[in-house]
Amino acid sequence: MRELTHKVSKWSLIHPLFPKHMSFILGPRQSGKTTVALQQLKNEKQDKETYYFNWDRQDIRRKFRDGITWLSTLKRQNIRPFLVFDEIHKTRQWKRTLKSIYDQYRDDFRFIVTGSGRLDHYQRGGDSLAGRYDPYFLYPFTPGEIGEYPTQRNLSVERLLDAAPVKADLIDLWEQTGGFPEPFLSASEAKAKSWWKQYQLRVTEEDLRDLTRLESVDLMREIMHILPSRIGSPLSIQSVRQDVETSFATAKRYLHTLNQLFLTFEISPYSKRIHRAVTKEKKIYYFHHAAVSEKGARFENMIAILLNRWISEMNESAIGDYSLHYVRDQDRREVDFLITKNSKPFILFEAKQTDTSLSPSLVHYSNKLNIPGVQVVRTPGINLKRAPHLAILSVHHLAGFLG
Repeated sequence: MRELTHKVSKWSLIHPLFPKHMSFILGPRQSGKTTVALQQLKNEKQDKETYYFNWDRQDIRRKFRDGITWLSTLKRQNIRPFLVFDEIHKTRQWKRTLKSIYDQYRDDFRFIVTGSGRLDHYQRGGDSLAGRYDPYFLYPFTPGEIGEYPTQRNLSVERLLDAAPVKADLIDLWEQTGGFPEPFLSASEAKAKSWWKQYQLRVTEEDLRDLTRLESVDLMREIMHILPSRIGSPLSIQSVRQDVETSFATAKRYLHTLNQLFLTFEISPYSKRIHRAVTKEKKIYYFHHAAVSEKGARFENMIAILLNRWISEMNESAIGDYSLHYVRDQDRREVDFLITKNSKPFILFEAKQTDTSLSPSLVHYSNKLNIPGVQVVRTPGINLKRAPHLAILSVHHLAGFLG
């Protein structure tokens, strides 16, 4: 079976900004967090049985409960080996334990802490670890990662047009199976659908109960059932709550929990310098884009993943300060994505399955904000410059550029 390698290890483990900080590797369940950590141990020629600690194991919990002085026996002369703590957030007072270990051994070891939505949720709950860790987000694989395309930093129309395209069959497979390792490596759309059903069950039966005090798993599953039809449009919580017959506050809370569990992610509307802009309703996307059956919405979800992963890399590597939004006004002019840089509009992206006629909304907002606009299409082999600041581009080129 082919071995896939996540890029996040380069800036989180190999070349971190703060080498003595703990690296928190966060992301969806089964996206490859533990694999990244174990691969780092392998690269450092460290034994898994000695340096990897999984808190799902009762013997590991007991060992640390009895004290931490024995960690001194794992020191190495002249180097700082890695210690990997997996699922430590499943134990009570895990932050206190981790703080004690770090404060005592920060000069002796490097630390990798892996976790899903629960770790992300709880690490925000207090500042006892402040100044001791850096969070890094691990996305499901993108075509650029799979094809080992280098990530380009200087995002512009000209550089996008010149980018080497990802192979068409790789884009096809990624669209059908998503980027999670297991369904992608199965190379089967049918197996990917089966995997997704089981994945949702595991998240709702295990992670959901551990993370929250939500009253009804069944209600969460109802919301998850209707959500794919909402992808690509501003999400009306009022509409969701009517469809599942619950209160507005409950629907909002359940939708927020989906983000905490890394099933979905949201982008906010951008309203500065936008006359009569939509300001409240967010757009929601799946980390597993193959869950969306409608082709246009799925394609937009794919572009959202590509752009957001690139933004994470730029931000975590301290290359820039980027964020992802969308633009919409009350006259229904909308552009799917706006990347801001240092809180200012930087570049627009519009996702279209096959349309190679420039979107009027893209042209309007590109001129109004005085920034480049790119229309991304599913059809391969297209890289057309329509004006000095406007282009139509195949997703294959975009994926090749973003890496």
